[in-house]
Amino acid sequence: MRARSKILITGAVSGVAMALATWLFNSESSPAHQYSLSHPDIGNTLIQFNLPAVFLGVVASGNVHQPSEIATYIAIFAVWALLGAWLAWAVLRRSGRKGDA
Repeated sequence: MRARSKILITGAVSGVAMALATWLFNSESSPAHQYSLSHPDIGNTLIQFNLPAVFLGVVASGNVHQPSEIATYIAIFAVWALLGAWLAWAVLRRSGRKGDA
């Protein structure tokens, strides 16, 4: 597998994982909703990690009290995909792998 595809796959997986975790612990329609009511620290921590994405959702909706969920999840995916891709690039560069493995 080429290094570029490893970087893109790692970025996509990290973006999907964080968007899924945020939905799982913060959405009323998630299967973990009852659990997250009893354990709010997990959801609150995820929101703190994703605060810039929530601000973008507020700007997209125009309502301070209800951010746009679609814009928020797209921003969460984008931020964590970029962070995951950057981390994969740094690890591959550090290990000295530049081409096929």
